[in-house]
Amino acid sequence: MLNSSHNTSRNEALGFDAGASSEFIETVRPDDGRLETLWVWLFIAAVLVIGAIGISIRTEPHVHMPSVQLNPLEQQLLTELSIAIQEIEFVTGNTGDWPDIDQLMMAQIPPFTHQSQTWRTIEKGCYLLVEATGMHGHFLLDLNEEARILFHESPIPMISECHDVSDWHRLDTLK
Repeated sequence: MLNSSHNTSRNEALGFDAGASSEFIETVRPDDGRLETLWVWLFIAAVLVIGAIGISIRTEPHVHMPSVQLNPLEQQLLTELSIAIQEIEFVTGNTGDWPDIDQLMMAQIPPFTHQSQTWRTIEKGCYLLVEATGMHGHFLLDLNEEARILFHESPIPMISECHDVSDWHRLDTLK
């Protein structure tokens, strides 16, 4: 009887009426993870949407750069001109007192030493490749302000100063 009174007092403490004949039934659903799965999929979708929006906002519009097809001789000349910029700046000490074609030939700075090429000085620090065998275009090396290498496909345009090069392709930025 001692055990029975202990159960009765415990049931009364929990709020159960020991004298009531009706029973209280609570239905407990098993935890099958359906709700968690829904939240996980919603979170994944939200991350993907936020990522796609972030990428589309940060993406810069594609700017079409004109392309130039250079044959192997022209590629070699482009490399030589890139090196020549550094050599000429080293020889002159970046003073802006640029040498003429004869001085570049005497200094043995390629590509000005090639016999198959004819160079002309447009103005101080601006050199135009007038004639070369095996090439379909013309190169211009401009050392004024910032050094740049420009290319124009044949026929050679009439050019009187280095600042009139709007229809030339700049090649030193393609590195």
